[in-house]
Amino acid sequence: MFLNNNVKIGTSLSTAYTLGLRNIRIDVECKTAYLLIGSSCERACDFCGMSKKEEKSLSRIKWPLFDLKEVVESLKLKVQEKKIERVCLQVTCSDNGALLKDLIYQIKEMNVPLSLSKSVESLVEIEAYLELGVDKVTVNLDLVQERDYLSYKGISYVEKKELLIAAAKKFSNKIVCHIIIGFSESEQECVELFNALINHRITVALFAFFPIKGTKLENHPQPEMGKYRRLQLVKYLLEQKKMVFEKIKFDKFGKINSISEVFDVMDRNLSKAFQTTGCQGCTRPYYTERPSAPLYNFPYALSCQEIEVCIKESGL
Repeated sequence: MFLNNNVKIGTSLSTAYTLGLRNIRIDVECKTAYLLIGSSCERACDFCGMSKKEEKSLSRIKWPLFDLKEVVESLKLKVQEKKIERVCLQVTCSDNGALLKDLIYQIKEMNVPLSLSKSVESLVEIEAYLELGVDKVTVNLDLVQERDYLSYKGISYVEKKELLIAAAKKFSNKIVCHIIIGFSESEQECVELFNALINHRITVALFAFFPIKGTKLENHPQPEMGKYRRLQLVKYLLEQKKMVFEKIKFDKFGKINSISEVFDVMDRNLSKAFQTTGCQGCTRPYYTERPSAPLYNFPYALSCQEIEVCIKESGL
């Protein structure tokens, strides 16, 4: 319906490159296509680039616009060539409901897994998207603690968390939750939340806060790397059932002091702890850090030497 109406849609730069829409240099493989519907947002989260008055964007990356028809045709070709193995739709405005449904239909015809990142409000809405062909739906808390939620998002933490848990109970293994590290949360508060979400079979996608110029938090610091590495490692071990919450020791400030696991840096599976997390195949290249800066989330499999560095950074 929309393919011949000169409709524009955003893609991440890495996706534009993979689809052959931009001739740029990308140093990592990106097999998830990230598409953006909406140039504004119904929310006004203080940490998000969509809250800026001008040059709105999601996170730090740019989302160039292309003709929808061109994107769909290129996507279809790259899926057939096995260069795209998942599509992730980022939706910031519900006014584009008809376009979203049409695009979901187009992607479903390609027989490729589809994730939807959108501000959903009810179980009925989630079920509708799953029935349309969406594989994973995000119900995002973003922030760990209610005190930060009220400060930076201005909406009800309790209601969103209740929807998240209810969705996980009704749609097992279909729900994803984004968590951003870098506010007032303690490591113990993070791990308690991770453990609860994992027990409900919710996929936890971990992000490091990145200060975006033009937002209210443009001068807010990024999380300390040691804290982030500890949380990555503990989340991974909980997900893999290699550790139980009760074995984790915290100090009086809520910092992770010790865990029961002994690490073998030659175990290449530990790479997954420090790689980008989320839906299967998600890499989000440089979504929350500059390519020249230390990487919080690696968009590729790490070498044994890199794993050893990350474990040393964790202090565990």
